[in-house]
Amino acid sequence: MKATIAILAGIGAIGSPIERRQSSGGSCTTNGEWACSADGTQILECAYISSTSLSFAVIETCSSGTVCTTAGSVGCVAGSVSPTSKTTTSTTTITTTTAAAATTTTTSTSAAGGSTCWAAWVSTANYPGGSQVSYDGVNWQNKWWENPGAAPGASNGDGGWVSQGSCSGGSQASTTTTTPIQTTATTTKTTTTTTTSSSGNTGGNSGSKNLVGYWGQDTVYYDTGNLQTSLLSYCQSNNWNIIHLAFLSAFTGGSNNYQLNFANFGDYDTTAITSTSSAAMLAIGSDITACQNLGVKIFLSLGGATGGYSVPAGTGASFATLLFNSFFSGSSSLPRPFGTAVLDGIDWDIEANIGSQADIVTTNQNLKSLQSSILISAVPQCPFPDAYIGEAVGNSAAEFDFVSVQFYNNYCEMTTSSFNYDQWATGISFPIAVAMPGSPKSANNGLATSELIQTTMDGIASGPYADKLFGMALWDVSSSSAYVEAGASQPLVVAIRSIVNGL
Repeated sequence: MKATIAILAGIGAIGSPIERRQSSGGSCTTNGEWACSADGTQILECAYISSTSLSFAVIETCSSGTVCTTAGSVGCVAGSVSPTSKTTTSTTTITTTTAAAATTTTTSTSAAGGSTCWAAWVSTANYPGGSQVSYDGVNWQNKWWENPGAAPGASNGDGGWVSQGSCSGGSQASTTTTTPIQTTATTTKTTTTTTTSSSGNTGGNSGSKNLVGYWGQDTVYYDTGNLQTSLLSYCQSNNWNIIHLAFLSAFTGGSNNYQLNFANFGDYDTTAITSTSSAAMLAIGSDITACQNLGVKIFLSLGGATGGYSVPAGTGASFATLLFNSFFSGSSSLPRPFGTAVLDGIDWDIEANIGSQADIVTTNQNLKSLQSSILISAVPQCPFPDAYIGEAVGNSAAEFDFVSVQFYNNYCEMTTSSFNYDQWATGISFPIAVAMPGSPKSANNGLATSELIQTTMDGIASGPYADKLFGMALWDVSSSSAYVEAGASQPLVVAIRSIVNGL
């Protein structure tokens, strides 16, 4: 997909590359604005220091040999100011025993001027990135991580609370529930699903076709400056049949060393597991189960635009075993980042040379052998055949349940006369989802109006290859849920859901 792996736990590629140098404590005008310190050693963010005053605060100090940059992405890089990606991890020691973790559901109200207090902070609760609370007459927003224990205003490492100004009144209610979590799963959950087909709807929406989305890379930030909200919040919208978690961003076949990156909702690196990263992933695990209870299927998307992953020749079978034990109903001593949550499937978003496409096929076949209900998809770009996964999706024995073709960022996008759905429909044996960007900055090119999408999809549904149509896909759930077309009254995803329902 278009977005790169987000850095600084989530603020990824910026719409217009900038390179700013400021002094820590210096004044600023836009809450959430990024800059580098004057000497380039620190990452700064504009934040409220009182109800009316903004100032640049230090968010991260770059390690030795690296320098801050905001050119294209925000992060620390070695000898360059044009990074493609960087994943940060903390160094807190992981607790491997079973523990009880409190989760909090809050309600809040707003008022003109933003002075109404949000729900009160609870000391025992885990708060995901982007959570909003009030404490001691001030509204606070959590930046990256879950932060049990430390009150807003205290030093909290990379997960510090940022003041949003003073407040009064408002809803102070919060509900805290305690559920057991553990870092290594010892129970096995078995799920029964039906393999998808071009005509079968998968998930909670009642339409005959499917709408697929991607969550995890905070794409809405590029358009609005806001952060993506929780996975569960999008599942509750009743717009999505399938949501892919983006991304398992680094892996090497069957090696136990891999990385997960979900922007402002946290990173996870098996070589440096921390209590912070574990708590962040377990919270996502809770959302996975809640989404499934709503009828939304959850996949893990493998890869992304930045590379850093491979399936070397001969490792497909061992990679399948790793995925099965780590994310599905397998049982082993391997870490399970999402705890006891069991995913519904995987998605291959391969945008670099992966090593052996034959081993993609082997991985798929072995996963299906280990657990037949596992669903598998891929998301090639529209030039046919795709350079990086074309061989695999062209293999009728590859066990894909559907393929989402990116009809954007290329000459063959939907907005051109070279739109090539028919070529894909005749060139591969699997059902096809038409993938589109969800907002102006979700892709470099190819954003289509809902009117054009309606006309195009109606043409496919009444055309000679209608039987190959699985539905549509959007990059991503956050951007498409926020972007409202000119003249429209609802977000783009609502229009796309309506189009898909009518196919």
